[in-house]
Amino acid sequence: MSQLEITPFVFSASALLMQDALPNVWARWSALSTWQDWDASLIGTEAHSDGLELGKRFRVVPKASPSPILVSVTALVEDCHFTTTATGATGIISFGHTLKPASNSAPARVIHTVCALPSDPELFAAHMWERFQNDVRQSVGNLAHVVEQEAIA
Repeated sequence: MSQLEITPFVFSASALLMQDALPNVWARWSALSTWQDWDASLIGTEAHSDGLELGKRFRVVPKASPSPILVSVTALVEDCHFTTTATGATGIISFGHTLKPASNSAPARVIHTVCALPSDPELFAAHMWERFQNDVRQSVGNLAHVVEQEAIA
């Protein structure tokens, strides 16, 4: 099966936020060394320093993986969005992180997404996809809670 024939697995979850909490979200995303505080699927990260920049490489240490996973920041719009991408035996997996400020008709939101092009779609669907979706749902909800508490304090 060619890469063109693989249907990507795509999932997105979001949480509403107070507008005042948006800067706290970017600060939390940039503090790589504390991702486990809001992402319960992680033991932690391994990076030379905190901060996000296009092309930066670091490792995430998932609870469900036998070893750290090397990721790269593959998209970055300062204070708005970043994407990390990993390639390996599982395939290509990207996680997006987006801030959407409040508008006239909509509240502020934080959005997390996952897009996977697995090397074995059937195995991925049967054993990993549901966990990825739950992790994305939980991480965005936890992050929104943490930053709103910080904004209130």
